[in-house]
Amino acid sequence: MTTTPRPEIVEDRHLTYLDELRESGKTNMHGASPFIYDDFDVSRAEARIILKFWMDSYSERMGRDD
Repeated sequence: MTTTPRPEIVEDRHLTYLDELRESGKTNMHGASPFIYDDFDVSRAEARIILKFWMDSYSERMGRDD
């Protein structure tokens, strides 16, 4: 659980997908929005919201201080 407010659009599968995308090294995560809207049924704006939450909550979700 994170203290970062989670938008309704964000699902666990989005976070898992982005964690795996980061680990794959396919893209700089700042440019990951196109991957989200290509692979999920979301708009570009929704993809940016999902990515922003992922970025804002990453350290906390991973139990890291960075």
